[in-house]
Amino acid sequence: MDGVTIIVCCYNSEQRIERTIRHLLGQQIRSVPGWEIVLVDNKSTDRTVELVRAIWSREAEPPPLRVVHEERPGLSHARKAGVQAASHSCIVFCDDDNWLDADYVETAYQIMSRDPQIGVLGGAITPVGDAPFPPWFLTNCACFAVGAQGRVSGDISARGYVWGAGAVVRRDLLLTLYETCGGGLLVGREGSKQGSGDDSEISKWYLLAGRKLYYSEQLILSHYMPASRVRKEVLERLLNEGASATSYLNLYDAILMVLEPARFASVSVPRRLLTLARGARGLLSMTRADFRRFRRLIRCCRQARLA
Repeated sequence: MDGVTIIVCCYNSEQRIERTIRHLLGQQIRSVPGWEIVLVDNKSTDRTVELVRAIWSREAEPPPLRVVHEERPGLSHARKAGVQAASHSCIVFCDDDNWLDADYVETAYQIMSRDPQIGVLGGAITPVGDAPFPPWFLTNCACFAVGAQGRVSGDISARGYVWGAGAVVRRDLLLTLYETCGGGLLVGREGSKQGSGDDSEISKWYLLAGRKLYYSEQLILSHYMPASRVRKEVLERLLNEGASATSYLNLYDAILMVLEPARFASVSVPRRLLTLARGARGLLSMTRADFRRFRRLIRCCRQARLA
């Protein structure tokens, strides 16, 4: 692998981006042959870009920084723009409120270099805030994409997804799908809307291409969550607005159960049957245009597997 591109997608991030950038500038790079940061401005109306450029101007030897502007709102569009602008074959998705530990990039590069079968790599995500988290948060933290993504380090393909925060992917497949199919079916967060599922969709693509999902306890990042985000109303919005993505993800899972049965040998038979039934319902609810795109995505992923 020729290096690492860190993609930071921003939408009105002025109030939270500085600490994220400071953690990126504090990365301890030892063996990575090259690295850069691509900041994707997703139609911000504040001073996010100006603030980041000012931080760079005060650094003695900062890594290369490129700013990309994506006018279409939505996290998936921003990630697509970042991947297309990236120079390196290993991609790290860093949200504007993610604080990567100092050895995150180095560790991610080493793991991905050692095992070419890993398509998506994720780590342990620790929530941090300005006030103690309420008791109900501990039992619902996975809804906020924080916590461990596996019991121990290893293959988590049967889980079916890796959270987007801090996710590490190989650029080749994403670039092919973006250029051939235009992107996925799910947009993700869009401004103040708490859409989801776009990161899970990316995980499905790599599984369809024959790659595995992997969790490493060595990869640690902190997810900054102010009190305004840790409210039951926000949890309800996450669940309600994320439900629209479920039918599409169920269809991906059903296809994977059929095409990659060995990966899901540990899944019980009743759960497999339920997944197939949900996939069928997802197929029936899909528009004709979305079905055509879905079919192209599946075809491209399988062709990547054969290649």
